[in-house]
Amino acid sequence: MIYDQLHNAKLYYGINPRLDTALDFLLNTDFSQIEPGRYELDGEDIYYLIQEYQSKQPEAAKWESHKRYIDIQYIVSGTEQMGYAPIHEMELVQDALEVKDCLYYAGEGSMILAKAGTFAVFFPEDAHRPGVMVGAPEPVKKVVVKIKV
Repeated sequence: MIYDQLHNAKLYYGINPRLDTALDFLLNTDFSQIEPGRYELDGEDIYYLIQEYQSKQPEAAKWESHKRYIDIQYIVSGTEQMGYAPIHEMELVQDALEVKDCLYYAGEGSMILAKAGTFAVFFPEDAHRPGVMVGAPEPVKKVVVKIKV
């Protein structure tokens, strides 16, 4: 897992060529006028989702991980908490890999405060729990870039 401010994204170049492409895209794109939806950057190898939602109660947020994709979650506006835990410390409760490349877990992890301008990278071995409210629910606009492993 990586968590940082977007202006530091170039520090992580060289980990994976597709990660470089995705970070460069985030650094050079104005997301203020892009509507929610799914968009391709490099076919199924790199695509992104623009999401707008209300942050939610912790019990409504699920722990998840992905096997086929790395997630970059970039906060455009709003604030939320994101959970992080190594998957080997979690209890698998649902396997939805065939349907949506997702495994769901129960367990405990650390929470990070994700504000506008920050991003987190979750690798296949990282369970994450996005969208958790800070204090009270608030509107969040997020870009989730999916990078094929």
